[in-house]
Amino acid sequence: MGIRTCKGDAAGGERGRYHLGVSYGVFHADISFIGSKDATFERRALSATFERRMSATWTLALGAGVALPGTIAIDGDRYKIRPGWLGAITSSWLLVQDRGRAPFVLLSLTIAASGVTTRYAEAGAASANVDAAAESLLSFDGRLGLLVGKTFWDVLRPYVGVRGFGGPILWRFRGEHVIGGDPRHFQLALGMSSSLPAGTSIFAEVAPLGERGVTVGAGTAF
Repeated sequence: MGIRTCKGDAAGGERGRYHLGVSYGVFHADISFIGSKDATFERRALSATFERRMSATWTLALGAGVALPGTIAIDGDRYKIRPGWLGAITSSWLLVQDRGRAPFVLLSLTIAASGVTTRYAEAGAASANVDAAAESLLSFDGRLGLLVGKTFWDVLRPYVGVRGFGGPILWRFRGEHVIGGDPRHFQLALGMSSSLPAGTSIFAEVAPLGERGVTVGAGTAF
């Protein structure tokens, strides 16, 4: 959906009860709509998160941001995605501590939503007449994730993660309200976070399978 937490996702060792982060992501997904054609979405997002460490193993995060311009390709037509809003709440639990040879294991649950408008940009051969009016597109997402990684030299934390998700996409297409979703319902990700001086951190993540995407971000703990 576009919001990532760099401290929670990487199970980092930053000091401090609170954490502020910003991230930018590009996402590609194949969406199936009930009674309509399949579509390819390309979406971008810029978001900020505020995290609070509730205990040694439990973190709660709130996220909000801007859904940036993107595109939808469906049945030879192209639609522009206009900027909109997004928000999320994430709870994460550190199941296994990163000690000795043991990796860290992090479980997370995210509930997210976003809203944008779309406008027809280019017609394909199958479209004789396309309504050029702006239409709303709402996305809702529930996501369960599991990350496993290891800390090296107290600085670098590579990790691999798998996420399962589901939730409807509500859109108006060719004058009709349609409901869709990602038929794969999973994402496989590889990432790396790095701790810097003064409680700051950076991270990057690539998701090559399922819902595809690239996310980069930075944060600070206090």
